[in-house]
Amino acid sequence: MSDPRTKVQALFNETNRYDNFGSIISSMHIKGFRCHSATQIDFNSPITALCGLNGTGKSTIIQIAAAAYRPPDGVKRFYIRDFIVAGKLDANPFLPHASVKYEYLRRRSGILAFRPQIVTVSRNASKWTGYKRQPIRHVYFAGMGLYLPKIEHRDFVVRHANKLTISETGPLSDVSKEMICTILACGYNAIDSNTVTYQHHSTKVVTVTRDDATYSEANMGCGEGRVQHIIRTMEALPEKSLVLLEEPETSLHPSAQHEFSKYLLQICIEKKHQIILTTHSEFILQALPAESRIYLHRTNGGIDLIPGLMASQAKSLMAGGM
Repeated sequence: MSDPRTKVQALFNETNRYDNFGSIISSMHIKGFRCHSATQIDFNSPITALCGLNGTGKSTIIQIAAAAYRPPDGVKRFYIRDFIVAGKLDANPFLPHASVKYEYLRRRSGILAFRPQIVTVSRNASKWTGYKRQPIRHVYFAGMGLYLPKIEHRDFVVRHANKLTISETGPLSDVSKEMICTILACGYNAIDSNTVTYQHHSTKVVTVTRDDATYSEANMGCGEGRVQHIIRTMEALPEKSLVLLEEPETSLHPSAQHEFSKYLLQICIEKKHQIILTTHSEFILQALPAESRIYLHRTNGGIDLIPGLMASQAKSLMAGGM
């Protein structure tokens, strides 16, 4: 079987990159945001893993990337103001001259043009401008607050567990079930999505059957529930979406981290997504191509980017040599 890392990079070959992935972000130049005084990041793989110590601006990059596209009709869009907020406790999260130059791959007149489409979003006296010239693309942002276990969130599903009305139940797709079982190393007999309501509230809740037990998300651990949520969502995304993941290794054991990375490679190959993630996981970095890995190093002058380093090198840098 061919290595998916090699296959995903072959799809990203310069001559067929646009045909495969469309108007992806080819680079971003971030000026004047938080620790990014002037950071240029080039994307050399359809999957980019940003690693580094805490406080090196990894989250800032994917938050700014979330604002790179106009959404399809009926889909919520992201703006820079959704993530970077100024106020009494945060006087200067961005400078007066802050800007982001987004570069997108594009085609002209049927001939590949390696000159990118460039759109700059900058701050004038009162608001951010430049969004209207951006290409259209579906953006999925999975931040750290994406999934909180229901028993901690204590929404109506938990508070009114005995009063719920189950209006619809159906199995997850075989692909989703297989992926979830592989990642979590769990032999689920069944995974179902249930539409539940209570008064004017409605949501979807997963139940699983494992051996002789059936239980819902209300009795799942964080890693188990979070993986199921992300896989279900990603399987439903339209092709050529931008997928942004904040530390997907959260609450996952090492082999699950590795298998999740393999899933990202597979879905990138099949659906031609551009995926950008932040991580501290050696297991995730090791599963991805060298072109995917970018280490962020903070200096007195800003942030230096070190692309293409080995997973073991990144681990050593993040561990301070320990």
